[in-house]
Amino acid sequence: MGEIHIWPGGYALLRIIHDNPGINQTELSAASGRDKSTLTASLRELGKADLVLRERDEMNRRNFRLALTAAGEALLAELGAKANAHNARIDDIVGPEYRDIVLAILKELSAKL
Repeated sequence: MGEIHIWPGGYALLRIIHDNPGINQTELSAASGRDKSTLTASLRELGKADLVLRERDEMNRRNFRLALTAAGEALLAELGAKANAHNARIDDIVGPEYRDIVLAILKELSAKL
């Protein structure tokens, strides 16, 4: 994500946590398609960056509930604005009616390379 210093997978985790406040790590693992060990390391990094807060689940003390910190919410808003600007540039180049087609072709190319 350029000068912001977050990897695309980190952005995805922030987005899922934002959209599902109080999600636990097991649910986040399923939603993100990441195994528990990879997810734990990613959450540790996001926590060190003061973007994600992990709180023990009072109903099951073995689980943690996740939420974004104020810094996490601010970063997600900034990243969302950059994503919107990026989509607008794509629309300017190929037209909004062709954006989905172009992105599908790029995705297929990327998967096969």
